[in-house]
Amino acid sequence: MNHTILVPVQREWHGWQTTEVPLGDLHDIHWLRPSGAPRALVHAYVPASKLAPATADTVGRTIGDRLLVCVLKSQTTATVYAHLASRADEAALGELCGASA
Repeated sequence: MNHTILVPVQREWHGWQTTEVPLGDLHDIHWLRPSGAPRALVHAYVPASKLAPATADTVGRTIGDRLLVCVLKSQTTATVYAHLASRADEAALGELCGASA
């Protein structure tokens, strides 16, 4: 997957402010079901240093030096979203395997 591809991200699943980040800047991709969301959605962390401070404040929740962001299927190309969903599935499987060990 080409890491120069830009992925739209936002702070909350029902938010309106978005920005785009390079695919390669998304780390720890996982499923998360935020309060009020109809289902689990793809989330990831972006290093805060990769975004301008004003952008960081509007599109991510700061966790240390990382921002938690949401990736919506409706705003992302099908191929990129499928890649992200696959990585989130792998992370969930890893958690299940780790929990049973």
